[in-house]
This record gives sequence, C-alpha cells and structure tokens, in this order.
Amino acid sequence: IDQFLKKDKFRPDDLVVIWVGANDYLAYGWNTERDADRVIDTIRLASNRLVLNGAQQILLFNLP
Repeated sequence: IDQFLKKDKFRPDDLVVIWVGANDYLAYGWNTERDADRVIDTIRLASNRLVLNGAQQILLFNLP
C-alpha cells in the first residue's frame, strides 16, 4: 500500500485484490487464537487504509 500511494492513487474503477493465506498465519507462529486475531486485525487495517485512500472495490481472497 505504501509503495502504491507514494506515486499513484486509486481510481473509481480500480479493483484492489488482497490475498491472504497460510503464510500470513505462519508469520505469527500460529500458536494461539490471539495469533489468528492479529492476522484478522492486519487485514482489517489494510482494508480500512485502502478505503480511506480512495479504493472503492476490494476483493479479498483466502487461500489455504
């Protein structure tokens, strides 16, 4: 998001894709429910940031 916003901005017809998968959970060690909550919070924060910066269409993929 940071790299994109440094030199560009979202247009109304842009489709922003967020890919989430096992690597996101493994990054936190995936030991507790708290780790899952961290991943969810990270996705939520990224989504909110995209919307606040003009993204209107966001597609969230969840891969195993």
